[in-house]
Amino acid sequence: MTAMMRLLLVLLACMPGLAYAADPVAAEPPTKMSPIEVRANSMEFTRWIKVGSPNFILYTDAKASEATTILREFEMLHFAGQVAFNRRAARFGPIILVLPTARSDWRKLETMGADVEWKSAATAPAGQVLDVVLAQYDWQDEGLSIVRAVYAALHARRMDVHGPFWFGRGFGMFYQTAEFDRDRVALGRAHPQMWHLQDGGWLPWGRFFAVNPRSPEFTKESKIVLYEAQVAIFTQYLLAHQDRAWMGRLATWMEYLEAGGEPTEAKFQEIFGENWKSWQATMQTYLRNGSYSIFQVRVPPDVMKFTEIKYKLPVREIRELFVLMQTLVQRTPESKAALESLLEKGLQSEALQELLVDACLEWDHDDDALKLMRKLIADGSKNPRVYRMGDALLTRHAGAFTFATRYGAEIAEVREWDRRGLALEPAFSELNESLAVNEAGAPVVDQQSILTIEECYSRIKGRAPTDRVLAALAMALWRSGDKVTATELATRLRDDPLCAKSARKVVEEMLASESKGTLPAGATLLPKS
Repeated sequence: MTAMMRLLLVLLACMPGLAYAADPVAAEPPTKMSPIEVRANSMEFTRWIKVGSPNFILYTDAKASEATTILREFEMLHFAGQVAFNRRAARFGPIILVLPTARSDWRKLETMGADVEWKSAATAPAGQVLDVVLAQYDWQDEGLSIVRAVYAALHARRMDVHGPFWFGRGFGMFYQTAEFDRDRVALGRAHPQMWHLQDGGWLPWGRFFAVNPRSPEFTKESKIVLYEAQVAIFTQYLLAHQDRAWMGRLATWMEYLEAGGEPTEAKFQEIFGENWKSWQATMQTYLRNGSYSIFQVRVPPDVMKFTEIKYKLPVREIRELFVLMQTLVQRTPESKAALESLLEKGLQSEALQELLVDACLEWDHDDDALKLMRKLIADGSKNPRVYRMGDALLTRHAGAFTFATRYGAEIAEVREWDRRGLALEPAFSELNESLAVNEAGAPVVDQQSILTIEECYSRIKGRAPTDRVLAALAMALWRSGDKVTATELATRLRDDPLCAKSARKVVEEMLASESKGTLPAGATLLPKS
């Protein structure tokens, strides 16, 4: 089995910070423990450390010197990715890396108890509070390229770089090619996957761009290898190209496809200047010549010379981390029992409270998640995603949210949470979108509401799709009495072929109701959760 197939990863959430409590086992409350907790408490988790850098927190039982190198290389890659896309990554708090070694207690625990196969994930589910990458392979022997591939999905989301299925796969493979040398990162050397196409097996390009996770090309192992090879060649050619204009073409093509456009030859030629036949020749020449563009980034000294944080790590925290990760990736009765036990007793490690929220969300314990989220907000969380998730939970908790029917007191609280989150990270696209929608749906819409929505638009223009913000602006203008401007904006959105479907539906219903002089009864513009 290949290293890619053997990697068992999960991208979930974890809160950065120090654990404050001591960890005497005798201090455990007399509450009955779940089987997973019993197993975790049977291990001492010796040699584990917790160290941090500006953008990462690492849990591992590797040597401290190795941990330092890992943090340094991930900080370099974090910087290089932003240079490649000319896009700053949003500040959501450190990404958590959990890297057990082959000899660790963590690995021993996974062989105990129920014989359940771990599931792998390449992206964090939308709306999660924090990001975690958990490696379940011998990364010391095989390298960290697979961990980097999974991290790529998290990094892309933080940079608001969104694309079709093939792009997510290809971007991860591009990060796998990273090479580090003092203060430089090189990306773009030949990915081993590419060579599977040397003897043919290319998909027609129209079909290639239409593949999704349920397609035969991605469900049959013999075909996956060829599909991934084509993904690697296409994305690497564009991402590492010396002429950065190709990045713009790639972005335009992805925007078109993400808006629901069909991957036609005519549209491809309009953007890339080549038809399917000539593009196939370009790709085959690229593969055959074996001469690849290398994208190199020099990392400035201030990024390289960060102060490593050495956290206190009580054994209780690593035990609870293990239990929480099990509840998040194993859909079993044992996992459910473990979550319910943690909720009943209360989590002892302050550093893992946000991870408990994610576990609640995974198991549809929305009321428990909202209760935990309220406490995090009351305590002044520094993570913007806490406020975004609080918004989503409270909106969901309050019921249907349309422009015709509003809930009452909650709207003020939601808007306040949105503002607090944006004060921490003004470029948070989802939170800007949420605030815009909530302002348009407030009991009273005035000029200040419109100004707030316009500010939301300005903060994400050129960084993320703005259709839903503009649809909210059109509705706010309409509700404030400026129907002329609202109609002009709504018409422009309706006629834009790249307009998101949810935004188009709202403005279409608004335009249809204009002559009646009433609010649209059916249009719903829920913030994404």
